Amino acid sequence: MPVIAAGVVNRQGNIILSRNFNEVSRIRIEGLLSAFPRLLESSVNKQVTYIDAGTVRYVYQPLEELFLVLITTKNSNIVEDLETLHLMGRLIPEFVDTVTEATLEAKAFRVFFAFDEVIVGGKRESTTVEQIRTYLEMDSHEELMVREEKRLQMERAKKDASRKAHEMREKRRKGMNPYSGISSEDPSYGGFGNTSAPVIVSGGGLESAVLSHPLEGVSSAFTTSSGAPAPSVRVG
Repeated sequence: MPVIAAGVVNRQGNIILSRNFNEVSRIRIEGLLSAFPRLLESSVNKQVTYIDAGTVRYVYQPLEELFLVLITTKNSNIVEDLETLHLMGRLIPEFVDTVTEATLEAKAFRVFFAFDEVIVGGKRESTTVEQIRTYLEMDSHEELMVREEKRLQMERAKKDASRKAHEMREKRRKGMNPYSGISSEDPSYGGFGNTSAPVIVSGGGLESAVLSHPLEGVSSAFTTSSGAPAPSVRVG
């Protein structure tokens, strides 16, 4: 993977933005980019636009008051790397009117998307500025369609919620249960009903239990497995 990362830094070594193209850790990339201005200042040959440092190579070009930097392996093709660098340098003004730290930060994702069209898996793609602009315009159109669909879904959800709230208010006004639609005058309103029919349950060491009035605070008669009545127990 010849191209490790691309980034924009200022003269103090502050990273404005960076894009990693392989598995090298973020901390490692940030360290390499932050070290670039010091390496540039101590560089003996000021006529070239690359610096070899340790196991990597910096390929760079000025970008107004900033620097656009490619970090590559030392065995990468320097001619191809320079072409890649110049292509990226032409792409940035396509998405940033005035190249400053603030505008780059504001348009960072657009710049990243453009860089991703140039380098895939650390290698240069055969693309031009015009092709990349077209690709990103298509992506922008699709993004707008997705946003519009989400907006319509939210509007439909709000209308449904408003309709349901109105229906519940109407049911309350008519004395109905807003959740079940059962009138409060219905004998079964409230879930238990007014019937006094016993409810039979089994288990728990008792063969059967008869709840004559299964309501809170009302005594219930339990029958043991031997048939003898057990002491009355109050439910609730």
